[in-house]
Amino acid sequence: MALHTLLVISKMGKGGAQRIVLDLANGLVAQGINVDLLVFFRTPQDLTILAELDPRVKLLNSFHFSLASDHHNQFEKFVLVLLLPFLAFWWGLRGRLQKYQIVHSNLLLAAFFSWFAYTFQDLFHWPGPKYVETFHADLLALSKWEQAFYWFLWKKREAVVTELRRKDFQIFQSKLPCVLIKYIPFGIIPLTRPEAEQIASFKEKYRLGEPPVILSITRLNNREKKVMDLLDVIASLRKIHQGEFVYLMIGDGPDRISIEEKASSLGLTDVTRFTGYLDEINVACALAKAFLITGVEDLLGIAGLQAASLGVPIVSYQIDPTWENENPIFFNSNSIPALALELDRLLTDTHHHEKSSSHSVAMAQAKFSVSQMILSYLDLYQHLAGDTTPSL
Repeated sequence: MALHTLLVISKMGKGGAQRIVLDLANGLVAQGINVDLLVFFRTPQDLTILAELDPRVKLLNSFHFSLASDHHNQFEKFVLVLLLPFLAFWWGLRGRLQKYQIVHSNLLLAAFFSWFAYTFQDLFHWPGPKYVETFHADLLALSKWEQAFYWFLWKKREAVVTELRRKDFQIFQSKLPCVLIKYIPFGIIPLTRPEAEQIASFKEKYRLGEPPVILSITRLNNREKKVMDLLDVIASLRKIHQGEFVYLMIGDGPDRISIEEKASSLGLTDVTRFTGYLDEINVACALAKAFLITGVEDLLGIAGLQAASLGVPIVSYQIDPTWENENPIFFNSNSIPALALELDRLLTDTHHHEKSSSHSVAMAQAKFSVSQMILSYLDLYQHLAGDTTPSL
């Protein structure tokens, strides 16, 4: 009998975790797995990504909540937290969870739901699924109390997957000795190159002109993404670069106003463009001369890897102060002046840019495979369901 899996996530939108869940759902049904996708909120940003959802994946929306944006409506989120234990209890009581062999939660609200579902299942001795959770961030992004809270939630999981910082794998094993810990790096689907007319229209809309474009695509949450530091890199670049350039920042988030104010205070208003969320990023990536982003160890997020798939050189600001590696996947430094120097070199040295561009494409193809990610999760699911032994 084919596995029946429930993927749970708070909302679908333009984030990296949502992209991973979309690719996972589509890849699993292509492997013959029955997949349901449970979301708690609908947002304006989810229309494009859900349009890519395989029709064989059943979309569930228990509360029919809608958010005006990705980062506001805190009251609705608070109400949902109060409702989640009732939803978990109702699903367990009616036997809705019993039809799944695997419940796979992603992000905090889904983690709440799975914790309550597991607790009720254990308390009332209901038969039910195995619980898996993917941690889509790194421990560096969490405060001590947030880490402690996650350790508490994750004790009621059969498996926890970390996908970003490899160092977290050992930490998870020490903190959760009774839980199966897996490291499954995410993969990406390469972007398609846009038509010249699309690029011209995009440049006109955002007043990009002819100067080379440095691109960042990120959630405007400074605590997690260190966006203020990226602006410092651009300010440092402006002091040493002789020509013109445009810094294009795509994304939105709770710190957008303060980040725009920081750009103004650094005197970057004339070279910086804030677009907000964009449904399609292939046009921006296709015209970018370099991609500036924060990274952990030698890894970075989905948007950066998608840009790399089009041959955009990656310049990554290292946020792990303990990381040491002589052979990083992409250019990687925790020094703002060093990052500025690399950007200047990419803008002025044609040979270096061509070499870096070819390297980006090769790394995106070799190390970040969606098909391998899907097979790794399928292997884990089958092991938990008792069908096979996971590969090491």
